[in-house]
Amino acid sequence: MGSKSLAVGITFVLVGVIGIIVLCVVQYTYDAEIPNGYGLVWDAGSSGSRLYAYQWPVKKEHSTALVSQADTCRAEGGGLSSYLDNPPEAGKSLESCMNKTALMVVPEEDYADSPLTLGCTAGMRLAEKESKDQSDAVMEAVDQTLNSYPFNVLSVSILTGEEEGSFSWVTVNYLLGNYAKGPAPSGISSLMSSATTSTETVGALDMGGASLQISFIPEDLTVVPPENTVLLRMYGEDYVLYTHSYLCYGINEALRRYLATLVQIR
Repeated sequence: MGSKSLAVGITFVLVGVIGIIVLCVVQYTYDAEIPNGYGLVWDAGSSGSRLYAYQWPVKKEHSTALVSQADTCRAEGGGLSSYLDNPPEAGKSLESCMNKTALMVVPEEDYADSPLTLGCTAGMRLAEKESKDQSDAVMEAVDQTLNSYPFNVLSVSILTGEEEGSFSWVTVNYLLGNYAKGPAPSGISSLMSSATTSTETVGALDMGGASLQISFIPEDLTVVPPENTVLLRMYGEDYVLYTHSYLCYGINEALRRYLATLVQIR
């Protein structure tokens, strides 16, 4: 994988790394009685939480659905880690988007069948290291809030760095239409022309607020540590991925370290 391929990945990861969670969910859901499926995903980042509503046709391509984003909503306030001193407010911060987006986008008759997932990234990974009791209280409040809604709550969790990195990689290559047997999503043909062919993949460099992830398919798997190896199956094909997360190398944490260095120099 060359540097040009990696650069393409850097650009597209900004569109929404959390899409992979829905891609994983819809691989295992099928009901011939309904034309469309719906899914709700909370991307709980270090600087804020965003709700993504997805829709996909029940008919699938090679056991994986073609997903499109139906709507998005940003929760008021900061990330969930900003509520460590007041955990109940963490759950309440999500209610506005649940009410005005989740309940509105998904048809009422599909509420119970629509999966809902929340994944926290590096902000809560850091919080968990600093105070597990406080982070657990935040996660419990969030779990209670989401389970008070009529959706199928699949998971409310703090993602590992490797999970976050692999999700970034899948989203980048999904948007570029790079899976060997997968159709390219509509409206991105012009973007694909500047990338690679449909049977190649690109690397993804995902810089968030508190961490940085790098993910790509290595040329030599024998030099990849097992803890950094992820096996993914997309559109009937297996992909062996290298992914590594660098905690505290996100934009906000890097700036904080830089400012601390200036203080020390003075």
